Amino acid sequence: MSSRNAHFQNFLTKTRTLVCGTCVGIGRNHYGIGENIYDWVIIDEAARSTASEMAIAMLIGRRVLLVGDHQQLPPTYEKDHIKAAHRKLPDVSADELARSDFERSFNSFYGRKVGQKLLTQYRMAKPIGDLVSTCFYKGELETGRKSVEDVYLTLPSFLGKTVNWVDTSQAGYPAYDKKPNHTNSNDHSVVNDYEANTIINLIQLLTNEKLLLERLHSVHREDSPIGIICMYSEQRRLLIRKLNSLSWTRSLLESRFIKVDTVDSYQGKENEIIILSLVRFNREGKEGFLSSENRANVALSRAKEKLYIVGASTMWSENNNSSVFGVVYNYIRDNNEHCAFLDAIKINNKEE
Repeated sequence: MSSRNAHFQNFLTKTRTLVCGTCVGIGRNHYGIGENIYDWVIIDEAARSTASEMAIAMLIGRRVLLVGDHQQLPPTYEKDHIKAAHRKLPDVSADELARSDFERSFNSFYGRKVGQKLLTQYRMAKPIGDLVSTCFYKGELETGRKSVEDVYLTLPSFLGKTVNWVDTSQAGYPAYDKKPNHTNSNDHSVVNDYEANTIINLIQLLTNEKLLLERLHSVHREDSPIGIICMYSEQRRLLIRKLNSLSWTRSLLESRFIKVDTVDSYQGKENEIIILSLVRFNREGKEGFLSSENRANVALSRAKEKLYIVGASTMWSENNNSSVFGVVYNYIRDNNEHCAFLDAIKINNKEE
């Protein structure tokens, strides 16, 4: 059995009731999975899978169940591949080419007939769930968990409510987005130093609250209590550099008390508190990647108890009022019972 020619893995895959793997991984020849036919193949996160990835798994099943959400992140395709496909199929738009087969299937005649929607969420506190439901799911999504944890309801008013927009508009030009200093960065990426400093000061205010700190320390550490989501990868790099330059924030990083990542890496994850760095603020009103509803949905729906959106409200209350973060801004403005606007200047000055 210990020899290289025993093929024990083939024995296992032919005798187990349940086999788990990635779409591509189960297609590897030396496992022998492709020689079997299973009663069911269940593909999770199917809306993020490319057609070829799903096809590998679907070939070995009598029945296939696709599980996913096409309102969140789509499959990842190289831009050059989309452009090449568009040249071959000029009548098909680039957006259509980038759509997932899950979305096409779910919205097809057959999909409308047999598809099911799971419309109760258990992660987010109701005010966060209501924001996500209204802005991305036509109000269909309901909350199946209890209200916000008590410790979050007793926090001082300067830390806001359940859903908060930390507004950098009043800072003016210093709060504008800029190109990174180093030359080897992504041409489309931008950074916002003012937002990064605001986030660090906000973390300090949050961790100064003794009851909140005790609550966050008691959270299961598989998921960091505080998550920082950046809409641009260069902003993530900037924030990590700043956090590592301070001893108290470096210890929070090393102990996994806080996590910093891009929105494209965050689907399927969650944190008690989410701080979202929008980054974009400029005279031209260019929103860049922030126009993506899928990315916005993922970013805002990762928070369990408290959500902070750090960005310039004037970017979305004026030129981009009808875009996705314009819709989010309007929702927060119109629902002041559980939503609040906080002044970034006061947070940076640590004014209570």
